[in-house]
Amino acid sequence: METDEILERARNLLEPIAAREGCELLDLRLVRHRGWTLRLTIDSPTGVGIDDCVRVSRAASARLDESEDLVRGKYVLEVSSPGIDRELFKDADYTRFAGQQVKVELHEPQGGRRRYTGTLQGLQEGEVILEVKGKQHAFPLEGIQRARLAPRITVPGPAEEAAGRTGRSRKQRGVR
Repeated sequence: METDEILERARNLLEPIAAREGCELLDLRLVRHRGWTLRLTIDSPTGVGIDDCVRVSRAASARLDESEDLVRGKYVLEVSSPGIDRELFKDADYTRFAGQQVKVELHEPQGGRRRYTGTLQGLQEGEVILEVKGKQHAFPLEGIQRARLAPRITVPGPAEEAAGRTGRSRKQRGVR
């Protein structure tokens, strides 16, 4: 059985299970790395925690065991959240995450580049609008190979830490 057929059958089996557990099956991949791994990415409107992943994993594992002919031989089942740098899978994601920093990789170069990082403006008439350094770019949705959030994470430096001191000793603040 071809990988695409396996994934289609697995999606048909697992989408209802994820939904029953209060989640949505965002992505499903079958990868070969020291054997086969079936990777499920789930989400929910309130976010996904470890308990959600455990519930979906147990239910999916039981259902996959009933369908022994789906993935032959040994494989690993992984269930995870989309993460902080989540991939954008559906049209609605481009609207939901408007205003966020994203990294976009195109199938074919546009303007001499395949990779862009900027602020997602949304999806308009089948085109993803991205602002990069004050300039707007429009990319046809089907021309995007991969898009994912690129959150900005700031770590306070020594000046910010000093400004937040309360007069307690380092030991009292839990600093070693």
